[in-house]
Amino acid sequence: MPRATRNGAAATAEKGIPAAAQLLDPSSASVFVYASLNCVLFFYKVPVAAVTPLLEGTGLVPGVFDGGALINLNFERYAGVSSNYFEPTSEVEFNIVSYRAEDEAAVPALSVDAYLSGYDQTKLYGNFRAHVACSDPTAVFFGTISGEIKMFATLLYNVPSLNTPAVTDWWLRVLDPNAASGANTPYVFDLHACFQNTRPQISPFSPLRDYAYITKPDPVTGQPQRYIVLSLRNVLGQFQRWTPGPDTLQLHFGTSTCPMAVAMQSVLQSAEPVGILVFDSPPAASSTHLTYTVPVKTEVA
Repeated sequence: MPRATRNGAAATAEKGIPAAAQLLDPSSASVFVYASLNCVLFFYKVPVAAVTPLLEGTGLVPGVFDGGALINLNFERYAGVSSNYFEPTSEVEFNIVSYRAEDEAAVPALSVDAYLSGYDQTKLYGNFRAHVACSDPTAVFFGTISGEIKMFATLLYNVPSLNTPAVTDWWLRVLDPNAASGANTPYVFDLHACFQNTRPQISPFSPLRDYAYITKPDPVTGQPQRYIVLSLRNVLGQFQRWTPGPDTLQLHFGTSTCPMAVAMQSVLQSAEPVGILVFDSPPAASSTHLTYTVPVKTEVA
């Protein structure tokens, strides 16, 4: 059920006059098509007060689920294609589930279970990308100009895939952006997840609403103002959902003191893991390799 609160922006919209903060800028529109996508979102419940400082000045407020705020670490591997490149990318988003302050009257009150099960029909809750670590300089560039707080970093991982069926657990480490080439320390965090020995549920979690913000001059006053950037990702398929057990997720922090490490440690030191969502885009093709057992006959000179 929607929250029983009202504000000026919602009242204005009721009269048929959209508030200025609700208008989207068509000139800023762009579309990015994922050639393939593999992602896993690790959800944690934390005190609301822990995430409030990270949302200050963004125009966003934290969602509250069963009395707490929700964080997710979204590990993604995807391929981007264009006329002259094929770009493989891996990244981790440190996200705060939040919504625009102007949307408060329309945001539904949901439990953690209902939210992870895809019951947010309004799709007003979204992920504020507090920090993003990314392995691809091109993705860092385009993400940064779109408002993401994004840094170039090396990601080490060993995760399940169709071509590595023996790997059943997820292991992920994000290195400090200044770590030496070939090193595995210092690192921001190290995560080990063992959850695929249980049967998952299906969650219609898509589309994923992502928030960032940019600063640019106000068209009337010329003064710098912050504007929310909305990214709506249509993931074309169902998510698999697991509920973590006591030892399912093991999150450790390294010695990195980069902004992402500081922010994560301030929020996640004693966080409670509450859910895991996984999506794998279907394969496009498969290939088998067999050798004939009869030697090739050759002509004798």
